[in-house]
Amino acid sequence: LWAVEKGITNGTGETTFSPGDTCTLAHVITFLYRAAGEPGKTATPEKWYSDAMNWAYGGGLFKNLSFSEIQPDTECPRQDIVNFLYIQMG
Repeated sequence: LWAVEKGITNGTGETTFSPGDTCTLAHVITFLYRAAGEPGKTATPEKWYSDAMNWAYGGGLFKNLSFSEIQPDTECPRQDIVNFLYIQMG
């Protein structure tokens, strides 16, 4: 509920929220991007996660990942989420 109220997530559909689903890289990066205030937001991003992924690349969040190829639909392991938080929080 907190994340919805803060605009960090808006669920998996208009009337659904799927807390049991595994988060993809695009989900996690988008949550962090929105929590950071959506810096560099464009008017018409190519995909729902495009601005967030560009922000993550620019901010160096993709250092030291556990996987070699960055794909938005890749499941995001906990260790990578911790790494993103560590880099973002400085």
